[in-house]
Amino acid sequence: MQVTPVTTRVQRLTLVATCLAVLMVQIDTTVVNLALRAIQIGLGGGVTVLQWVVDAYNVVYASLILTGGALATCLVAGAGFRLASRRFVSDHCCAAWRLRLRS
Repeated sequence: MQVTPVTTRVQRLTLVATCLAVLMVQIDTTVVNLALRAIQIGLGGGVTVLQWVVDAYNVVYASLILTGGALATCLVAGAGFRLASRRFVSDHCCAAWRLRLRS
């Protein structure tokens, strides 16, 4: 296989997209971990309840990522990733705005 500038460009863009996706997952999991105290107060449980909350959230989130990835591959990969990234950013900006209004 001959390496061309187009091939290396596509490989680099794929690597950047993958790194951004992993970063988004990490940020989302961090947000849940930061909210654990409020979740504990709201549910009135101990450490076991918090473990179940985090595990359930991560399992659902991972299954949605896998399903979304499969759908994006079947449809248009680039457009699907851009749409999902925009939705992620807009949802988190709206959540931050709502939290700011409360305080």
